[in-house]
Amino acid sequence: MTRMNAVKKVKLITICATIFLFAMIVLSFGLYIHANQLAAKSASLDKKIEELSITQISLEEGIKTRSSDAYIEQQAREQLGMIKDDEEVFVVD
Repeated sequence: MTRMNAVKKVKLITICATIFLFAMIVLSFGLYIHANQLAAKSASLDKKIEELSITQISLEEGIKTRSSDAYIEQQAREQLGMIKDDEEVFVVD
């Protein structure tokens, strides 16, 4: 009877260890898939950050250009028809 109980205990431990090992394999596989998804999302976000950085640089250059006196003067002439005090304007029909 003791030998029989020992065999049953070994079988039970073997079954439990097998179930535990299978659960760990499934869990590891799930974590591997999740890690790959996060890596892909990270790469996508890195690309988006790079695109936004380029856009930011472009916008900052636009702001710098539009803040210059030369640009403001050009727009005043083109949009508002303004002239300097010392300029003469000739209208040709």
